[in-house]
Amino acid sequence: MKVLLLLAFVESALACEVRPIRYIHNSKAVLKSISVCIKNNKASSEDCQDMTSAGCFASGWMKEKVAFNTLVKSVGSPGFNLCHLRGGLPQLYEIEVSPKKWVNFERCQSADLKQFVDIDDLISKVTY
Repeated sequence: MKVLLLLAFVESALACEVRPIRYIHNSKAVLKSISVCIKNNKASSEDCQDMTSAGCFASGWMKEKVAFNTLVKSVGSPGFNLCHLRGGLPQLYEIEVSPKKWVNFERCQSADLKQFVDIDDLISKVTY
């Protein structure tokens, strides 16, 4: 029952708010709070809620075609490979959606680490 409520919360959350996130960086656990926008089980930075907006670092990516075979390699996920191909930094991380309840996400961060988009959103919007 709690899992269903948690999933309903993640799917319905539309507002951006500061939430704790955790991830591994250089073999060390990192815990910090950032502003995160969650919509339809996908998380992004505020500027990238709509990846086509001019303020999002990924907005130009949607116009360029990508050969699918460049994304499918023997190592890594196509989404992570797309992120690397476009100069981004892919990352696995978790967001605390309610006290002591963490949900896993994958993101592609801008090179300056100020913005990010959900890997699934990124891969679903690219043209081949």
